[in-house]
Amino acid sequence: MTNGYNAALYGSGLFQSDNPSINQEQLEAIQGSGFTTVILWTLHVDAVGNFNFNGPPAIVSVGSTGSEFNSTDFGYLPQLITDLKSGGVGKVLFCIGSADVSDFHNIAALLSTESGTQTLKNSFGALVNALPIDGFDFDLEEFDQDYTDTIVQLTFMLNQNYGSLITYCPFTNIGFWTNCLAEVYQQNNNQQIVSWFNLQCYSGGAGNDPNSWVDDINSQYGVSDPNAFIMPGYDADADGPPSNICQIFNTVGVKGGFIWNSSEIFGGSYTPADFASAITDGLNKDCPH
Repeated sequence: MTNGYNAALYGSGLFQSDNPSINQEQLEAIQGSGFTTVILWTLHVDAVGNFNFNGPPAIVSVGSTGSEFNSTDFGYLPQLITDLKSGGVGKVLFCIGSADVSDFHNIAALLSTESGTQTLKNSFGALVNALPIDGFDFDLEEFDQDYTDTIVQLTFMLNQNYGSLITYCPFTNIGFWTNCLAEVYQQNNNQQIVSWFNLQCYSGGAGNDPNSWVDDINSQYGVSDPNAFIMPGYDADADGPPSNICQIFNTVGVKGGFIWNSSEIFGGSYTPADFASAITDGLNKDCPH
């Protein structure tokens, strides 16, 4: 982590298609930028356990012989992730979910049956075996039912079967998310396996105060350092430019943060390094004057 801080970047559209020139350009811009974590956005799960990387074609398909990684359309992706990690990025995660989708509804339905659970496990296994990713980020933004059991079951499935690092990406409802933390902690013999929260402080989460979330994370959740556990995130467009984001991080008492998202950065006049520095300089109380 740069200066002990975790600086994460959500990669909206990053490496989503096999475009060698664009992928290489964006890879090189992120390598050595100062971002310590990259979160590929996003994985969608359909009702039968197929996975899409934002949209078709499926990146993992369920067939008669099990779940298979689509190496025909995504065969370029493993090397890009490997190169990203060899170039200074410590962790690469795959986000699951987003707004206005049914991913966790589908996951809950699959987990409700033995065959569905096995299918889901097989699909994640196919993805993890094909890609050198470190874990998954849960972006649950569905509110049609209580998903506590779903989040907890998925956390254990991915962590215990594949050693996956798990993060949650809340934008509201701290009670729900801390209850998930408590359940994971209690069911895991008082050991917490969720690594951190990527707290959305933009769009629907624009009113979030990271310090309030820090205050609500206490010992009953098995979190040793709440200031490192809460990672607030800001929008590269709406909260930018980097100088403004630096000032935001200058006012919060945390030890990391994230930027939403790479497509906004690459579509603008600043670089990933500018935004990574905005996080770390702000947390160091060292914003440029």
